[in-house]
Amino acid sequence: MRLTRFSRLEYAASLIGGAPGLSVLAQQLSNRSEDIDPNELIFGETGIYRLTPGGALTQVAIYRVDNDIEGDVLGALFDQHAHHGGFNGDAVVEALHHYHLVECPLLVEAALRNWPGEHAVSQQAEGRFPVRFVRGAATVLEVDDQRLKPCPACVAKLNEHRGRRGRLDGSSLLPGDILGKPFERVPLGSTAPKISCRSVPESLRTDWERIEKALLALTDYRCQDQSCGHPDLSQGENKRLMQVHYAGHDVGFGHFAQLRSVCVQCHLKEADHSYLRNRIAFHRYQQSFDLV
Repeated sequence: MRLTRFSRLEYAASLIGGAPGLSVLAQQLSNRSEDIDPNELIFGETGIYRLTPGGALTQVAIYRVDNDIEGDVLGALFDQHAHHGGFNGDAVVEALHHYHLVECPLLVEAALRNWPGEHAVSQQAEGRFPVRFVRGAATVLEVDDQRLKPCPACVAKLNEHRGRRGRLDGSSLLPGDILGKPFERVPLGSTAPKISCRSVPESLRTDWERIEKALLALTDYRCQDQSCGHPDLSQGENKRLMQVHYAGHDVGFGHFAQLRSVCVQCHLKEADHSYLRNRIAFHRYQQSFDLV
């Protein structure tokens, strides 16, 4: 896998015993696009999320970066918008590019077919993205700051989810209208039974089961608490003893959340998490390590 700019930054920081802050990650994504590692994506009911092994989570806009104009699918469409051997850049780009905000059939197909390197992630709130057309190794057309339209299927799913809160207009919708919503804390009384961590904000609750499963897999079911006595719980039934703690959101970038992969024993140490002593997972942990 090719290291992205942020991955290199993350690796360099790990060598000196440090870790880049969430604001650094936010700046990386807000200033440029990055190729996606499909394993870091979660297709949820409330949008598409990017989740890094370090526990940084954000909703993302996804778009197709490179198009081979001689490909089976794109060749015919490209020819429709080519004029006398030249290129009408705006017409070509608008015809073949949409950005995606929620799970839609195209992205599901991309995931199933394992299309490599054809999508990028961005936090460009104004909806302007770099676009590149290629023919073999040659770049035929490149636009650095193209205004793209949202995928119609994404807009339809957003409107279905919004219900009576008003319909979004695809012609005027910007990624920032959706991605800028902060992961805010909610009253403890609204905690769903399936969610072990009460601090999970309302905006993540619908997708929390998928987010938790994805982060635990990315971190190999290892507890990220440095003082943990049994950090590796990757074997068999021990996986049930791992949970994800919502540590909060970046004050400067409210649409970024910070998550930690922890065992239930270490999760209990977090402030206002004493309620975990009454959960089955805690008692299973005690029995597994003869702490009863």
